[in-house]
Amino acid sequence: MAVRAQRFFRAMQEHGIAPAQMARFFPELTPGKLSKAESLADPLSPTLLDHAAELFRFRREWLDGVSR
Repeated sequence: MAVRAQRFFRAMQEHGIAPAQMARFFPELTPGKLSKAESLADPLSPTLLDHAAELFRFRREWLDGVSR
């Protein structure tokens, strides 16, 4: 699960979205959960990951850590 959180966090940063702004796109992510990648592991549901991949146009397989 840590790989998903790290990649999710990285993808948001690469799209210019600061942790403080992520809750606008994903309301279920509270500020405490956004403080670091490791704390994102629990709230990253399949639905949230699918939404992120579609919204920012990256492969879900990359988020899951099964492709580069």
